[in-house]
Parts: sequence; structure tokens; C-alpha cells
Amino acid sequence: MSKHITNIVAPDGLWTIELDLVDKTARVLDYAGHGPAPTPSVLERAHSWMRAELSLRLEGPLPDAAYDARIATCRACPELEPLNPPQVGTCKACGCGSNPRAELSIKGRMPAATCPRALWESATLPPSGAAT
Repeated sequence: MSKHITNIVAPDGLWTIELDLVDKTARVLDYAGHGPAPTPSVLERAHSWMRAELSLRLEGPLPDAAYDARIATCRACPELEPLNPPQVGTCKACGCGSNPRAELSIKGRMPAATCPRALWESATLPPSGAAT
């Protein structure tokens, strides 16, 4: 396997995703041992998760101010399943489950991660070398 290819198991444990960090592509290698996802809603979840993970690897973590705004939104949301600090908790609305990658102190740092209730804006870091 090339150094720019990495495989990641999805938060629900069912997906195996291949990320190409040079070509900036992602593809599903396996879904629960059965190939492609059985329904579009699962595909949409997988696509969203792949995009979020890829954004973290390519762009780096979300800046503190944007992350703090996301977490403040989550803490005020009735869908939050809180955990003990330093963790924030998990979202009951997103369907990501309780996998450590779905915990909001991690997911909230992913630039392309989204809120299922549309309470986050997708944020990205400025391009390398750009003024901040």
C-alpha cells in the first residue's frame, strides 16, 4: 500500500474506506462484508463521514474559535448525549453512534463535518501560506 493511501474504519464499524491523500479521493472498500451500502441513507452517511475525515487529514483541525462555536451549539442542543470532560459527547441525531471518532471533541475538529440539524456551518482553514 502506498504511503499516501490510508484505510479507515467508519464510526459504526461497518465501513472500510480508502483515502488517497494525494489525489484527494475516497472510496468504499467494504460495507459489513457485503460490498456497497444497502440504502442511500447509509451511503449519504458514509459520504459525509468520508468527506469529514478527508478534510481533517488534508486541511488539519478546525481553528479553536470555530471549534468552540460548534461545541457551544452542541452543548445547547437536545440531541447531545453528554460524556464526562474532557469529552463533549455524541450526537443522537447524526447516526454516527458511539465510536470514538464520532465523539464531538473529535468530530467537531473536522472542517467538513456537518450538523444533522444544520446548526454548524462547514468551516475550512485558509489555504497554506494564506494570511489568517
